Amino acid sequence: MSKGVIKTFREPALILNNEYLVVSDLHIGFEKELRDKGINVPEKSSEFSERLLNLLKTHKLKKLIIAGDLKHKVSGISLLESLVVTRNFLNLFLDLEEVHLVPGNHDGDILGLLPSKVKVHNVMGFEVNGSWISHGHARLPKEALSKDYIILGHIHPVVKITDNSGYSYTIQVWLERINKKPKVIIMPAFNNYVGYLTVNNDNFRMPALRMLNISIEDMNVTTLDGYNLGLVKDIVAQ
Repeated sequence: MSKGVIKTFREPALILNNEYLVVSDLHIGFEKELRDKGINVPEKSSEFSERLLNLLKTHKLKKLIIAGDLKHKVSGISLLESLVVTRNFLNLFLDLEEVHLVPGNHDGDILGLLPSKVKVHNVMGFEVNGSWISHGHARLPKEALSKDYIILGHIHPVVKITDNSGYSYTIQVWLERINKKPKVIIMPAFNNYVGYLTVNNDNFRMPALRMLNISIEDMNVTTLDGYNLGLVKDIVAQ
């Protein structure tokens, strides 16, 4: 079994050591918040589960890691999350060998929703074959610093790019520190309908990055299609 981290093509997911599929920020139940604001959004969890199942099948993987924010409501549990979405969503993955969750800042009170098959870890994360998986909203333990990779989610990174005609585009991206150890990867949100942080326009500091003394501005940017855009600080948002 080879070691390492591979970004999947056109999907915000990682393959870890040819064994685990890693995703972050599904925000199951986000539709309820939008509906309360008068925005009628169709239920999307079936779309997310189909994408995940396709990735697992395509890459012949039997182990799934969700790196935080499985559900959307920060405090408590909405009726949509409790009765419909989270139970039905996770039940589709119970034939896998392993299902792991590192709770994110949106995963409060989630334990009662989860099938017993799901292994819930400490919010600071856990180690998998030389990589540390965490959500990113909490500080990392010192043992994470000795790993080959630290994999985070939390901020839903995008960049804003303006072309010569004045049209602006917002693009989901990977953020990476690859020139030092541990290598650090911040994943795009698997749910591409939720809000995001425009990393080349907004100032934000993640607790996990503060401990590593990493500035988002100095991280490398790659699109989901694999195009390297350089460092965040060199991408001008107009």
